[in-house]
Amino acid sequence: MGRLAVEIRLFEQVIEHRVLPLTGGLVLGDSPDAKVVFPYPAFRVERENHCFRVLGAELAEGDDFTIEAETFEVVLTHTPAAWRQWRSQLQVDPRFFAITLVMVLSGGWIDAADEWLGRQPWVAKDWLATQTWHEPDGARQAEGAPEAALVRVTAESYGRAGSQVQRADGPQHLNDDRVTGVGYHRWFKRVVPNDPNALQADLRLEMDPDDIEARRIVGRAAYNQSRFALASWHYGEILERYPDDHHARLRLAWAERRQGHHQTEYALYSEILSTLPAHVLALGGSSMAAARLGRFVEAQRLLEVLHVVAPTHPYTDLTSAVLESARGQDQEALRSLRRTVERRDLLDEELQVELRRDIATDPSFSALRSHWRLRALLRRHFAAASPQGTR
Repeated sequence: MGRLAVEIRLFEQVIEHRVLPLTGGLVLGDSPDAKVVFPYPAFRVERENHCFRVLGAELAEGDDFTIEAETFEVVLTHTPAAWRQWRSQLQVDPRFFAITLVMVLSGGWIDAADEWLGRQPWVAKDWLATQTWHEPDGARQAEGAPEAALVRVTAESYGRAGSQVQRADGPQHLNDDRVTGVGYHRWFKRVVPNDPNALQADLRLEMDPDDIEARRIVGRAAYNQSRFALASWHYGEILERYPDDHHARLRLAWAERRQGHHQTEYALYSEILSTLPAHVLALGGSSMAAARLGRFVEAQRLLEVLHVVAPTHPYTDLTSAVLESARGQDQEALRSLRRTVERRDLLDEELQVELRRDIATDPSFSALRSHWRLRALLRRHFAAASPQGTR
């Protein structure tokens, strides 16, 4: 017996896809007891012999049933049993196994991998330095050190020879859906753009490492894939050639923040503010970075400047939410987040994605993500496109 796949499409865009076991019956639709919530009268799906019964229809393995509404549709599919899917999809090339076996027995896969990686323009030197087969002298991580203590090039010397160990000043921005029981990360990933030009840009970089526009595309693609160390390296390469590029400096600060490198992040914002003192994103970023470093007096001062410069900007409210959450003021943080979400249409597409990324992964909001009030807030504003439970 297979399982029930539930796919919700909003304006033809897939916003939710879940596969559920069906041992007896379950509820779907607009109900507190529903396994998957969407704006449609609640109904039950029942197991009946070897079929599923949905609103009077019987679904054998492989069959589907579609519920259509004005702006969305829900497709219910009786998926084949997992072992049958695996057996039908598994295709083995015996030549691959033969070559792999020879390389493993000879130990040649390590040298081959190292040689291949060294030829790839998308592999950052700091990433290579963290691998067990490519670890420079003096850069070995201490045994038991946190994963955030990565070997990386400093902000002042990206792309140059010389590197040093930098330990993170705070936690990395990671997926904690297993802890919260809510699919915030999956909700955020739905809106992350997939740039079709990234592969072509990577090929252009291989031919011309000085192609700055191609490097911007590749750096942004790496960031969107949560490969923050690699994104940092690409943006650092841009700044090496164009030190006054505030666009690259801001994105570099974002990539450093996601890795927990808040001292470096703060320094990058300060460089922007030295020439653009009213830069809203740099002001907000420096305030949040100061709060993450425990410098709350400075963080509050920067927030007050931000309220003067951009009192109605959603980023101002987001900055307030981070400071309030860092102080343990959860109710105030929720109110600031509510104002941010209500005015999210004032943000451009990139910042709307960043807003979701912050809500889904920022350690400052980890306590809020476990609270039902945040989920209720998002459901009120995103309806069926809000984060769904994972348990």
